[in-house]
Amino acid sequence: MVSKLWCYQVAEEWGIAIASAGDGDLSDSFTEQLGQSLGNSDYDEHRLMEKLRVSLRQLRTDYPYDDFDMLVGIFSNAFPPTQKLYRVFGKHLGPVVSYQSIGCGSSVADFICSQIHTPLLSVRESERLGILTVARVKDIVEGCDGPTRAASFTFGQSD
Repeated sequence: MVSKLWCYQVAEEWGIAIASAGDGDLSDSFTEQLGQSLGNSDYDEHRLMEKLRVSLRQLRTDYPYDDFDMLVGIFSNAFPPTQKLYRVFGKHLGPVVSYQSIGCGSSVADFICSQIHTPLLSVRESERLGILTVARVKDIVEGCDGPTRAASFTFGQSD
């Protein structure tokens, strides 16, 4: 059992968080390699997305048959401020419009969120919905267990 939540932040400028589902060692390998390539330069969305795509291509080349999903959240305080969420589909990095579930409990999580989620939820309320959903999935789905961690970025705070 390993942590499958990884965060990387450059001062108060920008940051990235990755939640993984699947092989924990593969998750660790991916985020370690990505962390080495990100650096501490100013936020450049195009450059960041290219580094993510290169890292994903390398992951899929090295481990073509391993089951592995990810959610990638990015933020930037640069003008205009950026907050985006992506899901990794195989080799594709696609935008998430509303909410997204990954892993072996995703069908249960999708059902719970479809019954409760509304676009009017605040970030704090969405955070609580996510934690509630994960707790219920752990109660229902065999193989979903371990501690629950959440990452949240607040503009103007560096921790």
